[in-house]
This record gives sequence, C-alpha cells and structure tokens, in this order.
Amino acid sequence: MKRILPILFFIAALLAGAPAAFAQGNDLVIPGPGGQEFIFRPVPLGLGENDRLSGAQFTMGDPALGFRAFPTTVSLGGAFLVPSASGKEWVYYLGKTEITEAQYYAVMEPENTPKEKLKSGKPMTGLSYYEAQAFLDRLNQWLFANALDKLPLLNNTPGYLRLPTEAEWEFAARGGPAVSADVFAAPQPYAEDDLAAYEWFAGPKSSHNEVRPVGQLKPNPLGLHDMLGNVSEMTNNLYQLEYYQGRSGGLTARGGHFLTAEKSMGAALRVEEPLYLGDKKQGLKPNRKPTLGLRLALSAPIMTDRAEIDNLEDAWEEYRESDGRTVSPAGLSTAPVGVKTDVKAEDVRGHLANIRARLAAGELPESLSAPLNQDLGLLEASLTGIDMIRKQAETDSARSWVRIGVFAGHQYMREEAKRPRLEEIIQANQSRTDRNAQEENMLKMLLARQEDLRGNLNDTLSAYHNALTQMASLDPAAVAEALKRYREELEARTPAPTEVLKVMGVLTGHFDIVVKDRVLNRENLMRDLNAVTSPE
Repeated sequence: MKRILPILFFIAALLAGAPAAFAQGNDLVIPGPGGQEFIFRPVPLGLGENDRLSGAQFTMGDPALGFRAFPTTVSLGGAFLVPSASGKEWVYYLGKTEITEAQYYAVMEPENTPKEKLKSGKPMTGLSYYEAQAFLDRLNQWLFANALDKLPLLNNTPGYLRLPTEAEWEFAARGGPAVSADVFAAPQPYAEDDLAAYEWFAGPKSSHNEVRPVGQLKPNPLGLHDMLGNVSEMTNNLYQLEYYQGRSGGLTARGGHFLTAEKSMGAALRVEEPLYLGDKKQGLKPNRKPTLGLRLALSAPIMTDRAEIDNLEDAWEEYRESDGRTVSPAGLSTAPVGVKTDVKAEDVRGHLANIRARLAAGELPESLSAPLNQDLGLLEASLTGIDMIRKQAETDSARSWVRIGVFAGHQYMREEAKRPRLEEIIQANQSRTDRNAQEENMLKMLLARQEDLRGNLNDTLSAYHNALTQMASLDPAAVAEALKRYREELEARTPAPTEVLKVMGVLTGHFDIVVKDRVLNRENLMRDLNAVTSPE
C-alpha cells in the first residue's frame, strides 16, 4: 500500500490545477484579491495563557550536517492567544501550503497575467528576496483595506503577514507538539511511513524532477503540506552558521525541493541563498531560482499598546528570576558555568533515558541490550562523578577570586586615598609663577607620580572588575559561601583589618548586582569604592 499511495498522489497532482489542501478544522482562512484564499495552520507552543515572556525551547539542527546545521538550542514564542482545552494558548500561524502562482499573480499583476497562471496551483518560484517582500507588502496593504476584520488580533492590534523565522519554520517542520520527543528529534516527523507520501523530492519515486502543485500529498503532523520538499522556502533570517550568532550572510532557505535527493531531505536542511548572484566581472543581479519559493507566517507586534507594555513590565522581574529563563538560551548566555553544565548534563541524561526506554521496549536483542545497559549505567555514574569534581573546582575557584577581588579593591582604595593630597600639592605648585629650576623639576616629578597613580587606579579597578566577572561565572552559592568564610577569617584576626572588611562589604554588594543584572558599571564601581576610601 505504501508504494500505491505515492502513485495515486502523483496522478492527482498531474490532474489538479489548484491546491487540494482545502480549509478544515481549526484552519484560519483569510480572503485575498481575485477570489484567492490564504489558509493558515495554528502552531501551538504549550506555554499557557499567562506566559508572555518565555518560549518553547527546542534544539535546531542535525549533527550529521556538520557546521551547516550544528545543533543549537533556541526559544520560540507565539504571536496570538487562542482558545484551547485548558483556557487559552499561545500560537503562531504558518501557511498551510507554499504560496502558489495563482495567489502571487492575483496580488501583484492580475491584469497582465495569463489565465492559466491565475489558476495555477504550483508554488511561485523565481522570485528574488526583494520581490517576495514587495508581494508581502502589497498583500498586507490589500488586507488592511479589504479584510481587516479577518486578521487575528493580539489585544486590539491586527496581525500581518511576513516570512517565517528559521525557528518557526523548523519547529513546525519537525511536527511541533503534535509528535513525541523522539519523533521531533528525528530528521523527518513521519516515523516509519514512506516519505514519498508526504514530500516531493528528486527522482521517479517522487517528483520526476519537476515542481508539483501544492497540497497534493499528505500533510505533516501539524497539517502543513510540502514542508520538507517541492520547493525550498525563504525565511526571515539572514544566514548565520550558528543560527542567531556570528557573521550574517545571504538569505536562509529551509527545506529541500523537487531536485533534492531523498536521503538529504530533513527538517534541519538549510542553505544560504545570496541576495545577489554574479561577480565583479560579469556584474550582479538579484538571486532568483526555480527551486526557491515561500510560505507565509502571520505575526503581530509584541508591544501592541500601553496596557501590554505594562503587563510585560510587571511580568519581567518574576520571569527573569524564574527557572524558565534561567535555562533558556538567553538566560544561559550570561549564566554561571555551573548552571550551563547542569543544563547540558540534564540534556545528556534525557538522551540516556530515551535510549534506556528503547532498550526496554525490546528494540534490540538481549545479547546487545544487556551490555548496552551496563555501559549506560557506567556513563551515568561518570556524569555524577564529573558533576562532583566540577562543584569542588567551583568552590576552590570561588575562594581564590574572592581573595583576588578583595585584594584589588583594597589596593584601589589605598591608591585613591593618595590622590586628593597629591592633586592639592600639584595645583598649589602650578598656580605659582615664580618657580625656580629645582621647583620645576619637583613639579615634573609630581605630575609623573600623578600619571603613575592614575595607571595604578585603572589597573587595580580592572583587576577588581575582572574578579567580579569571574565570580559571576561561578555558582552563586559557592561564591556566597566563599565570601562568608573569608569575612569570618578576617573578623577573627586581631586587630580586625577595618579597611579590608570595608572592601568585603563593597565586593559583596557588587556581586549581588552582577548576579541580578549580569553587567557591571565601571563608574558605579569607582563611586562605591571611593565612598569608603580611608586616608592613609
């Protein structure tokens, strides 16, 4: 039956001129010019109604694709709140099919387009990125003038059409919340089914190396057609090797097309499409390809009105301290090393649990599963041992950096205590007009000392700042314990070192700030240290 289905779909595609993906269920249907309809599928994120700030975290990429798609964790948010079984749900909308020739020409130039094009269900290709943006703008303007009431709202702000981001595209291509975690992580979300029943790829088994009308094959688990094949799809991202960091290049296109080999088809497939093609000798022109098309997304602004801005502001402090942000890519970007390694270790343990579950399901013979289970146990024990070693290293490092920070702060205070008197003497000497040669030499020496003092202040402040930065990279609990122990050690001395204890107080306050805000203001460091400076 698996071989018969692709043949039936292929015959249907040859006979059809319009998409077979008619609206159904919870599709969002938006009318367009020339009687065209633009059908969108909601992609739920499972975030709940009140969670405006966090996102659905998932891993983009595939290690098999090497540096072009190396796995990277991202966080994806929704654009609209819609009713759900549990109340409301954050979703974004993605086009059910790729934009067709009929849809494109109905928007852009219906009066100069042959009738067969205005009825064509084939995806629109051969567009440059800039022509795609012009199409989006004209369609948005038409909708605002003729179908504003059909657009979804966030608060009272209507949505608008744009290209999907890479994260939106891949989350949906993998099946989103409609599939299990193991299927989501697979190259294609079709389990053991025949790929030819879902996607057009190269060869006689599928496309016969020709572009096909949209919506003729089975949809993916989210109800989206032709996500991985038929034509590659433009996204709203410039190409960066690590998705959201590094050098920015051309346009990022996602998915395969009717000339892509079956073995290369997958949700992680991404290529860079230069915005212009050519060279210095032959000249450059906009990049247009017969294998490149587009699918639309429906989005909305984030800060739609004053009330929403207030809601975001009220929610921010709680969200910033929440576990959700702590382990998000944004939170981890400034999190202590221990938190980063803990999150990665939990990811590894999750993969180990999946392997154990497959072994328990009897997917391997006993002769293989028994030794694998033993190796998994040893691996889990090794992870625990590594975690203990890392925590001890953080404890030792915290003690060292606390002492370095106190020493640097104390040195800064001692140098700062010398500055006012030195500047007073220099000013008094500079105000005299009757200086003799000896006094001139003395003034030069004083000015040189002043420069040395400024250098010392800069160096010690930089060392103090660096110590705080290093402390912030460690487990806050380990640093807090190191601060507590060093203070107890200082207070036990006879006599107690008053100046050093003052520095301890300042350092502790600055550490609290960097843990909260993740940044340090040099001017504030100077101000606080100067405020407790005691003259020699």
